[in-house]
Amino acid sequence: MDTEKITAYADCATFNGLDRNGCYEFRGIPFAKAPVGDLAFRKPLPYEFDGGVFDAVRGRANPVQIKGHRNIVFMDEDCLYLNIFIPKSAYEEGKLLPVIVWFYGGSYNTGGSGLEEEGRDDLVWEMSFFARQTESVVVTFNYRLNAYGFMYLHGLDPERFDSNIGLYDQIAALRFVKENIKAFGGDPSNIMCAGQSAGAAAILALAGSDEAEGLFNKAFMQSPNAGHFWSPEEAAKICKKTLKFMGADPGNAKSIFALTQDEIIAGCNRMKKLFYRKGIMTCPYSPVIDGDLLKKMPVEAVRYKDIKIVIGNNSEDAYMFTRAFSDPMMPFLSWLLKVKPRKDVQGTYRQRLVAAMTDNLYRDHIMDIAANYKGHLWVYEYSFITDEMKKDNIPPMHTVELSPQFGIKDDYCDPLAPETGRAGDAFRKLYKDLAHDSMSYPEYRENHAKIVIR
Repeated sequence: MDTEKITAYADCATFNGLDRNGCYEFRGIPFAKAPVGDLAFRKPLPYEFDGGVFDAVRGRANPVQIKGHRNIVFMDEDCLYLNIFIPKSAYEEGKLLPVIVWFYGGSYNTGGSGLEEEGRDDLVWEMSFFARQTESVVVTFNYRLNAYGFMYLHGLDPERFDSNIGLYDQIAALRFVKENIKAFGGDPSNIMCAGQSAGAAAILALAGSDEAEGLFNKAFMQSPNAGHFWSPEEAAKICKKTLKFMGADPGNAKSIFALTQDEIIAGCNRMKKLFYRKGIMTCPYSPVIDGDLLKKMPVEAVRYKDIKIVIGNNSEDAYMFTRAFSDPMMPFLSWLLKVKPRKDVQGTYRQRLVAAMTDNLYRDHIMDIAANYKGHLWVYEYSFITDEMKKDNIPPMHTVELSPQFGIKDDYCDPLAPETGRAGDAFRKLYKDLAHDSMSYPEYRENHAKIVIR
C-alpha cells in the first residue's frame, strides 16, 4: 500500500482512500453487484472491477429498512458496499494486522454501515477509534434486511427467489475480505467476525455452515439471539402474511415486484407490530433452516467447528423489551410472553421477569453453546452501568455496551468519563486479545467462569 497517496493495490483494482482520524480509510467499496432488477431477491453476484483505479473515498447508502433504533434515513436497494479502517501506527510497523469484520444488529430488520445521511461524511459505524485501540484492520459492510434479505419468498417460488439472502450477502463480503485484505495490510489467515444481537446470531449461523468454511477463524458474538431461526413452514406462513400486509397476492411471490419500496416496508412494519402485539419475541424475518445453507439449528451445527469464540451477553439484556410497559403491566407481559419471573432472583417483579426473559432469549443458548463446544471458547458478561444510566435507573440492557465499546457519546454514555473509559478499555482488550492471540483468561471449559465487565 502506498501511504503517501493512500492507495491500496489489490488484484482486482487499485483503491484510493482517505487519511483521517489516525487511520487509512477506504469507503464504499462494492463487494457484489447491485441487487436490483433481475438480481433482486437473489444471492449476490461478485462485483466485477475493471482492474483500474477505484476511488473509495465516500460512504454509500444503507439497506432499505423500517424505522428502528438509529432511524437510518439514507437507504437504497443498491447497498452492497463495505468500508475498511486501517490504524496507521500499527500498519507502519510493517506486519500484517488481524482483521475484524463487524456485523451490525437490528433484528434483521434495521441497521447498516453506510452514511448516516446523504451528503454527510459520517458513517453509521465510525470505526477509526476501535481500529486504533485493537490494532486491527476493521471492516464494516451492508447486508440486505427484512423482505429484501430474509423474507422466505423462496418457499413460494423456489425458481425465482433464493433463501437466506442476507446471509449470502455476508458470505460475499467475507470472500472479498479473504481475497483482498492483504492489500490493505490485513492478515487473510486471521479474520474475526464480530457482531451484536442479530449480527452475532448471523455469525453463529455462518460458523456452523459449510458454505462459510475457511472464511474466518475467530468469532466475537455479543448477545446473539441464537434461538431465532425459522423452519421453512414457519417462514412461508410469515411470508404470505407479509405479502398480504403489503397489498400483494399471498399466493404469488412475484407479485412483490408490482409494489413500491414504501409498500414493501409498510408491510414489514405491520408484521413487526403484529409480532409485538402477540408477544412473539422472535424476529419476523430471521434466517431459515432451509436444508441448504443452514442444515440444522446453529447452536448444534457450531459444536464441532474449529473457530476461536468469545460469546456473552449483557446481564439484563431483556430490560430493553419491557421499557414500554409500566410496573402494573408486568404480570400481563409475563402472560403475553409466556415467561414466568425467576423465583431465585431478588428484586421487583420486573427484575425477576427481565432475568427470565434474558435467560430465554440469550443466556440459555449461550450456555448451551459453551457447554458443548469442542474448540477454544470464552464467555463474558457485561454488567457495567454508566453515570447517565444510573440517573434513569437503566440496568445493563441490550445494546448499551456498544457506545463504551466504540467510544460513542450519546444520552447514556460519555466515553471520556473515567469509569466508562475503563469499562470500554476492558471490553476492547477482550477484542484485542482474541485478535492478536494473546488471551490471558482461562477458557470456559477449564473452570466454567465468565469474564465479567462491570
